[in-house]
Amino acid sequence: MESKIKVLHIFKTYFPDTQGGLEEAIRQIARYNSNHGIENRIMTVSPIPIPRIVRFQEATVVRYKTLLDVFSTPISLEFFHNFKKNISTSDILHFHFPWPWGELNFLCSNEKKPSLVTYHSDIVKHKYMDKLYSPFSRLFLKKVDLIIATSEQYIESSAILKPIKEKCRVIPLSIDDKRFKGIDDNIVQTIKNKYGEDFFLFVGVLRSYKGLCYLLDAMVNINRQLVIVGKGPEENKLKEKAKSLNLNNVIFTGFVDDKYLPAFYKLCRAFVFPSSDRSEAFGVSLLEASFFSKPMISTELGTGTTLVNKHNETGLVVSPNDAIELRNSLSILSRNKQICEKYGRNARKRFDKLFNSESIGEKYLDIYKQLYERQHKMRK
Repeated sequence: MESKIKVLHIFKTYFPDTQGGLEEAIRQIARYNSNHGIENRIMTVSPIPIPRIVRFQEATVVRYKTLLDVFSTPISLEFFHNFKKNISTSDILHFHFPWPWGELNFLCSNEKKPSLVTYHSDIVKHKYMDKLYSPFSRLFLKKVDLIIATSEQYIESSAILKPIKEKCRVIPLSIDDKRFKGIDDNIVQTIKNKYGEDFFLFVGVLRSYKGLCYLLDAMVNINRQLVIVGKGPEENKLKEKAKSLNLNNVIFTGFVDDKYLPAFYKLCRAFVFPSSDRSEAFGVSLLEASFFSKPMISTELGTGTTLVNKHNETGLVVSPNDAIELRNSLSILSRNKQICEKYGRNARKRFDKLFNSESIGEKYLDIYKQLYERQHKMRK
């Protein structure tokens, strides 16, 4: 029996510590490949790594104690001391960028294992960190064998990736559409009774770069409800803003369990994703909206959001940080159900064509096999 290829994923966080779009992206890559001859391990850090090893269907997660967190970069001496041990039992290293601590560990090691990096985002939020780390990130990207960008748009708009685009391949993100099949009618009715239907919807972590402050401004005088699903560091600030604007058409749900989420997508009129800067590198929630045949409003950031939502085809694309333009788009979709239905049908077609989890998983599987076979040929 042929032995499994062992892939070590390296990133700063994973389930069960955090739950976000990037963690979900890693899970989808690992889930597909775990059924096709790949043994996945995820090396990460945690404030409380108890238990140290967590086993999921898609991967075994090994967590090391976080010592401190600097500019959203968790640092762990335990991770450093155990880095080579984890590498030694792996065939392929799969980094998820950015996480400077993980990348610096690789640079400091003399390991020459086959390696790739999924480049999720530039360092956007912390400009000083970017300037300090930029020389090291370029060395890291030079050392890995292959760079995976999640969209052509991101390559072209990234000062880091554009000069080395010949080393890049594009593989979009995907979602596990099985999560959303077989929606419970009782749950849909429960959500409908509580929140109504035909509302505008946002789903995501409430962070500053999500642009929700502009969405609240845009909701003034809109004769339709907005439901904001999620929690995060900006929650209290956004609630205060909604109160100061006297917005009676905005509801904050807080955290919503996965089993209830499909009902929100099914009941909404359109999905709104008003992100304000390039920290929004893709937007997994847009894929979820597309799966449910919902029209979208998103912003032009030069990132993967525009790969998912095509202007005047699957929805409307507006300028970031522009409440007036956003309000105009809300008004268009609020008034015209026929346009909503047209955009929604196109969104689902685009999802099936470009973001199918099977085809995306297959692309990663091919890369793993190529890197593995190349390494074994070199050894002969």
